Amino acid sequence: MGTNRREFEEPLEYKIIIFSNAQQDIIEIVKWYDLQAEGLKEKFLVNLREAINKLRMYPSAFGFAFKDVSKIQLNIFPYSFF
Repeated sequence: MGTNRREFEEPLEYKIIIFSNAQQDIIEIVKWYDLQAEGLKEKFLVNLREAINKLRMYPSAFGFAFKDVSKIQLNIFPYSFF
């Protein structure tokens, strides 16, 4: 009935690469939030995971930091992930 098959397909998942310097930044951020308030570290990690999953599923939906490098702003915390 004129239905586009792509409407019903699952989106492709793209590979997310986290470089070692970014991993170190995340570790330091997590340590800092852990010292600030109970549960803040966990809230940050949940927000980060959600952003990574959104970026993996919809890489062009949030803009680009560089050519072919997608970028997403975390919802609650003042960080961008790309």
